Amino acid sequence: MPESYLPSKEIDEIRSLVRYRRSLGKEIVVIKNKVHSILTLHGIRINETDILGKRGMEMILNFSKTINEIERSILNDLLSRLKDIAERIRKIENMMANIGKDIEEVKLLMSFPGIDVYTALAIYSEIGDISRFPDKEHFASYAGLVPRVDQSGEREIHGKITKKGPSILRFFIVNTVHTLIKLSPTFKKMYMKLVRRLGKNKAVIAVARKFATIIYTVLKTKTPFKEEFEDLYERKIKRMEKKSSLAEFTEDYSITENLIKSIDIDHLSKEPFS
Repeated sequence: MPESYLPSKEIDEIRSLVRYRRSLGKEIVVIKNKVHSILTLHGIRINETDILGKRGMEMILNFSKTINEIERSILNDLLSRLKDIAERIRKIENMMANIGKDIEEVKLLMSFPGIDVYTALAIYSEIGDISRFPDKEHFASYAGLVPRVDQSGEREIHGKITKKGPSILRFFIVNTVHTLIKLSPTFKKMYMKLVRRLGKNKAVIAVARKFATIIYTVLKTKTPFKEEFEDLYERKIKRMEKKSSLAEFTEDYSITENLIKSIDIDHLSKEPFS
């Protein structure tokens, strides 16, 4: 019988940290939707990519002055919760940076454009020791990114991906691909070649499978992914080291204009995980 993989205590702890960080991202999405519903109820439409961007927040502030006291209290409470989540995210990501700076695999994963310490730790914690996979195809299969094959005699029918293995690993790989096809010339070219033939969704999954095999190669050979982003990798490593020593938190929960100005827009407006 083949041995079952048992993650180490360190890996288990990182997984717990990643799952908690992901839950905070989900909380942000829920609160964003509630803020949006209040605006919609009053016929307020914010034509911004994200309602919690700088311009969106300015419009929310102006709008809050025109509604009744009850709804203004609800809106202020939602924004207070966003501030609290932003502070918790900052604290968790500082912890992640402190852990990741000493893990070679995390640094290697951060050589990909669009992968920060959070995503790198998430992928690393689900993989563990890359040498437990005999080759890149086995790793892609473990991630559930290979097509299901039905055989009948000599006939083979290739269906949708198997979606076997840890769903959280597949989640981070696929979400990273959406960033890679925008930032990386290599992956963008790969995607554009496939999208004409397969369509957007299938092309993303096909690129995700290729991305999984490249992850395997990078970790197995211990060679960072290199492209034309010569200094990006170094900047991300320095930023991780800096975040690992940060511990800035405030207890000021004032509302309305002061509250809006204090919300960490970077953590909220670009939250990619739902």
